[in-house]
Amino acid sequence: SQLEPLRYYGNLADCIRLVPEIENLYLVPSAGPQRQAAAILESSEMRRLFEDVRGRFDLVILDSPILNRYNDALLLEPYTDGLLLVTRPGFTEEGLLNEATQQFMESEDVQFLGAVVNDANIPIQFPETFNVEDSLVLDQEHVQEHADILEKMPIGH
Repeated sequence: SQLEPLRYYGNLADCIRLVPEIENLYLVPSAGPQRQAAAILESSEMRRLFEDVRGRFDLVILDSPILNRYNDALLLEPYTDGLLLVTRPGFTEEGLLNEATQQFMESEDVQFLGAVVNDANIPIQFPETFNVEDSLVLDQEHVQEHADILEKMPIGH
């Protein structure tokens, strides 16, 4: 029934879970597939949950079902700082991806951040003068230089 997920999401303390293997990572698992997902996502309980989560954590990532079957991502978008498409070669239909990307880029209502391509087999070519060892040294220096900043950026509280 619709009431159960609304109760579930109504209190952050009841639905948030600490991931024991990863420091400062918390999850709010889904209540499972719902017949009236739109009503739940647009509910005052869900709005309060997002307000509470955004107040407690530095970074909040929402994962929603695929766009070509569900509009959950578009219903969740007002609670976000932007939308990031995740795609995978061989699984995502190119036409649907192109259409969604074009719509998001042209939309004034959606802050489209870009796309992530999982399992992409893209060879990386370095210039002949590129020295991997020098690159690693620079990366280590960069990390040391900014370590104090990184330490001050907890993912959660």
